[in-house]
Amino acid sequence: MQIKFITIPITDVERGTADLNKFLRANKIIEFEKELVKTETGAYWCVYINYAEPLPGQTPAGTPLPAKDYKAMLSAAEFEVFTALREIRKQLAKADSVPAYSVFLDAELAEIVKLPAITEQDIKKIKGIGTKRAEKYGKPLAEAYHKLK
Repeated sequence: MQIKFITIPITDVERGTADLNKFLRANKIIEFEKELVKTETGAYWCVYINYAEPLPGQTPAGTPLPAKDYKAMLSAAEFEVFTALREIRKQLAKADSVPAYSVFLDAELAEIVKLPAITEQDIKKIKGIGTKRAEKYGKPLAEAYHKLK
């Protein structure tokens, strides 16, 4: 764990806030405290941040990962299913007014296509997919996919 202190003068809140937000997006924050400090010469925000450094082999939060080429990673048949699942995911996301990645990530869809059968119960077995997401989107995804076949 690491500790960082940031001070933001009241006279330059806009720039200080931008720097603070950039740091917060780039790190996993464990603890965050702020306090407005007033002195004879002015006022400023003092921010205390306790954060975790990424483990070896991990990228810091906010750093984009290199794009994966699922066409190369999956067989031709699996990639065809993957493409169909992405379209279904897009429709589910649009219906709920959420980004597609909040329904299922591409990596999760790539694992779903490797399942022997696409069912809500099997989708729950995929690492990273919790019960709530599987219940909310697993069944509609499976039903929509089976209608395509």
